[in-house]
Amino acid sequence: MQPPLPKGLIDKETAKAMEKLYVDNQYAIINRYRQSHGDDEPDSRETIFSLEEIENYIAYVKEASNALGLRDLGIRIYQGAKSADEKVFTTVFFAPTNEGNNSMEIQCLNLGSYGRPPTVYDNGNK
Repeated sequence: MQPPLPKGLIDKETAKAMEKLYVDNQYAIINRYRQSHGDDEPDSRETIFSLEEIENYIAYVKEASNALGLRDLGIRIYQGAKSADEKVFTTVFFAPTNEGNNSMEIQCLNLGSYGRPPTVYDNGNK
């Protein structure tokens, strides 16, 4: 039996359109700024977390939240920046929430790697 589909799924075409809108706007602005300040290397466009990292983090948040008596749990995704080789690149990090507020007692997750997305999707289909 197949598990029920999660709410909020988007299809590949919608995802590609959203990425293109980001690349054409925010990403372009960030890179123009970088170039105007002498950095010709483009910013990162993605952050990758393995499923295991995400599953382990969710388990950690649930356990830590339960120990603190927190409820209505969630995860907020923040955009951030991190340094690598004396350059700064865009990244994201996860912050646990409860009742819509950040759970400041529980650590955030920022172990993703960054880079530029592949040029192919779906086993070679663009």
